[in-house]
Amino acid sequence: MLPALISDSLRRATAAAKWALLLTLVNLGLSVLALLPVILWLSAVNSASLFAERLLKDTLDIEWLFVALRIGKSAFPIRLAITSGLALFIGYLVATFLSGGIIATFAPREAPRAFWADCRRYVLPLLAAGLLTGLLLAMAGGILVLAWGPLYSLVTENQTTPWRADLMQWLGLGTGLAMFWSIHLVMDYLKLALVVHAPQRSWKGRLRAWWGLFVHRPGTTIGLYLATTLLWLLVIGSLLWLMGQVTPVTWFSAALLVLLSQMLVFARHWVRLVFIAGGCRLLETVP
Repeated sequence: MLPALISDSLRRATAAAKWALLLTLVNLGLSVLALLPVILWLSAVNSASLFAERLLKDTLDIEWLFVALRIGKSAFPIRLAITSGLALFIGYLVATFLSGGIIATFAPREAPRAFWADCRRYVLPLLAAGLLTGLLLAMAGGILVLAWGPLYSLVTENQTTPWRADLMQWLGLGTGLAMFWSIHLVMDYLKLALVVHAPQRSWKGRLRAWWGLFVHRPGTTIGLYLATTLLWLLVIGSLLWLMGQVTPVTWFSAALLVLLSQMLVFARHWVRLVFIAGGCRLLETVP
């Protein structure tokens, strides 16, 4: 069942790639808004004429940019932190708002539904699920830090070679990744369950369907999430490798890096659509 499900999910996600494009454009718009105050500040610090002259050069003068940042280093980090924080917060809210409508487009429809109406209908449940996810991640991180420190000291006590310390570091990294991945797995399926059966089921029925995935279809449920995780690593890793090959730094290469970065954002959202498509199919099979 899993290979057929993955193939169907890839096909449906590709057909619905417009949603990945929409989220990419939202991310691009917020990024521009976040950088605009910084660009205006750089222009004011270096005077408009010098700023324009530097921008019109054939090559991207990284040294000048670093000097400009050092000139106003007391103000720049604060402005960048504020604008970036606001962009991230607004971006999360917008993405959560749109997620309800996007998930609903993959759910079985007994009656026509409007995209924006679905966005409004599911935004609060999805926000609550997102906050719960953040809380669980913070708790897992805290438990890992508190438990791993004493265990690491106990295992590496009186060691004469570094192999035990190296082994514990790798075990700690693997344990942390497994914990965080598992939390995301469970909570991402919960977000789908909150939307897919909403018109037909009560809150209790939606939670029962969510839990039923792990009871009746554990292999397919976990396998789908693992497959989309591996797909994400493959796609994102390939694009990051391409970005690392872009040298030297010129305006053309900078534009190419911007294009690749947006392709990176698009690919991330497309892989997310693959999971949504497959997860919605699985939820349809749960009694």
